[in-house]
Amino acid sequence: MTSRPVSAAVSPGRGGLDGATARRRYVTVSFLFWLPIGMSIATGVLLFTERGMGLAAIAGFYAVHSLTAAAMELPTGGLSDVIGRRPVLAIAGLLNLTAFTLIGLGAAGWAIALGMGLMGLARALSSGPAEAWYVDTVHAHAGPDADLRTGLARGSSATSAALALGTVLGGGLPWLLGLAPGLGEWLADTTGGLVIPLSVPALLG
Repeated sequence: MTSRPVSAAVSPGRGGLDGATARRRYVTVSFLFWLPIGMSIATGVLLFTERGMGLAAIAGFYAVHSLTAAAMELPTGGLSDVIGRRPVLAIAGLLNLTAFTLIGLGAAGWAIALGMGLMGLARALSSGPAEAWYVDTVHAHAGPDADLRTGLARGSSATSAALALGTVLGGGLPWLLGLAPGLGEWLADTTGGLVIPLSVPALLG
């Protein structure tokens, strides 16, 4: 989703958050949004294979995610200007929560495909509002000539760190669960096969 900063005639330094606080919040949001995605990356293909999906179906799931994100980029582009950036980010978070639940628990192809589609929609919704909010907040506090590079760079670094850490955690959790004798079987038996060690990273995300 593309959300452009709104040029407003706000005098520098009048109320609102200061640049340092805005930067911390932007970095935090960037990290928290991408951490669950990183956790699901490591075990995604293995989880789908364990659910009985073939390689063609798995490729289709990822195609649904990518095509949904691309197709909804423009239609959702002005939504944050209508209802606000925070509500849009909240909606994206709820969509991700639903998506990871479907992916983690789904045993049918349609459930996994729906989860991947919702994840793509969440990605389209969240791709612009946080950055636009940060730019507008800094400009409102320090003026249009304020330095944005540090905050944007830290946000990008936070995204990369979240993906890296999430991938490590997502790959390590099933391995740790496998070290406990019978724990994986207990999870599957207790939940009727819905929860297996490979689905834990998506559910925790």
